[in-house]
Order: sequence, then C-alpha cells, then structure tokens
Amino acid sequence: MIYTQKIEPFVAFIMNKKDYTFEVHLVNPTDIQYVRVFLLSGAFCSLDDDGLLETGKVVKEKGVLLPHSSIVLDASDWDELDFVIWYNLDLYPENSGTPTTVSFDLPKYGGDYDDKIELLPVLEKKGVRIELVESDRKIIEETIKTLYMEGKYTKSSKQIREEEEKINKKISQKEPSRVLWEKKHKENMAKLDQGLLEGLKKGIQESEAWHKANPPQKVKTTKIETKKFGKLKKLFKTLPEHIGAAIGILWVIIFLIGIMGFLLQVTGIWHYKSKDNCTIIHHWESAGDEPEYINCD
Repeated sequence: MIYTQKIEPFVAFIMNKKDYTFEVHLVNPTDIQYVRVFLLSGAFCSLDDDGLLETGKVVKEKGVLLPHSSIVLDASDWDELDFVIWYNLDLYPENSGTPTTVSFDLPKYGGDYDDKIELLPVLEKKGVRIELVESDRKIIEETIKTLYMEGKYTKSSKQIREEEEKINKKISQKEPSRVLWEKKHKENMAKLDQGLLEGLKKGIQESEAWHKANPPQKVKTTKIETKKFGKLKKLFKTLPEHIGAAIGILWVIIFLIGIMGFLLQVTGIWHYKSKDNCTIIHHWESAGDEPEYINCD
C-alpha cells in the first residue's frame, strides 16, 4: 500500500546552531501561484505567577509566492524563542479575490527540534516542517482595523498584591515626610476631639451652676373675673345653705297647715261630704248642728 501526502504550502522552521539564529520560510510545493501573501504576527510569554507579557503585532505584505518556491517570513535570534510566536497568513491564489486564511505557531525554545529535523523539499535544507492550519477568522486587512497593535503586559493577581505591598513599604521607608504628616494629622485630630469633649463638659458644668444660683420661681397667675362670674361663684358656694333653709321653711309651712286643719275640724266652721249626689254642708256653731243638703239631683 502506497501512502501519498497531500501537497500544500507549509512552513519550514530552521535553527542555525553556528550563529544561534532561526529562519521561517513559507514553502509552496504546488503548481498554484499566490499573488499576495499577507502576514500578521505577534508573540506572548507566560511568566507563571508574574502575569502575561505580549509583544506588539507586526503586519507585512510579502508579495508573490510562485509555484515550487519559498519566501522568508521571519528571521531572528534564538532569544526570541523564549516567546510563543504566532503567525496568521492570508494567501491569495491567482484569479481569486478570496484568500485562504491559515495560521501556525513556532515551538517555544525550539521544542523537540532535533527529533523532528528532516530534509525539506523545494528549499533542500534540513529543518522542521510545520503544517498550516486553516481558520474561519476575518481576513487580516479587516482584523487590523480594530486590533490593538501595541504590546501589553497583563499582571497576575499575585503580582498586583506584591506590588501594592512594595509601594506601601516604599512610602513608609522612602517618604518619611508623608508618614510624619499622617502621624501629625492623627495627633491633631485626637487633640481636637479631646478639646471638644472638655469644652462640652465645661459648658454642662457652667449651665448646672447657673441653674443652681437661679432656681426657678413660681409664677403667680392673675385671676380675671367679671362681676357676673363672681356672683355666680358666690351663689354656687352658698347654694347648699339656701337649699337647707328652704327645706326648713317648707316644713314649717306644712306644720302650720296641719295645725290650721286641726283647728277647723275641732271648731266646725265647715265640712263637706257627698251622699246620693248631694253636697252636704255642715254648719256648726256647736258640734251637734244638723247638715244642710244642697245641689241634690
């Protein structure tokens, strides 16, 4: 059984041990001509607990890539391999306005370069073959319109805390004037609080002394009375006495009426009786007089 490898453009990674440099080539072993090769590249390095360091981005237009040829994409010293270097490529085939979007990374520190080294076609040099990976990302010309191209450094939370501690330590050691000012400010505030407290106590003591020397006096209320209300008041005060006198006079009158009735009965001046619808009138000159009958039906 014969296995055939699909022929497509690839990347040749070559490390030169004589001068400690590396080269990156885009190799085209096909019969297709690419009229434009657009490149966007950057690198980042993880610093463990110290954060993430990212370099600036580079955009290059490498021109035409002929069939069965290569072009140099990058070249630098081995020190650059301390970073993970990434590349995005837009390959524009002849007679087509739509590029093939691919990407690849260089192995950090060169990776296991010696184990993968081989003789590379077209270049006829020894190196490591890196396959291109197709991607559905935006084309580079659109991406760079909104992409932040400058390098940046993202700090880890641990590093941020350590830096804050260093800054605080620096303030306390190398900026004694500020520390002295803070200390003096605290002392002044403490004195101010103490002064306010003493002033409040003194004010309370003075207030208590003044009230003690000037005790409150009873206020005499003026009674405003009209003559009418004065008479009514006197009347109400003597009302029980008047009622008692009236009751006494009433009993005297009742007693006198009883005496008079008794006298009339005894003396026989007149006496009324009713019998057979007649009024009987007694006239006495003495107790034995006969009655006179009048108004008989």
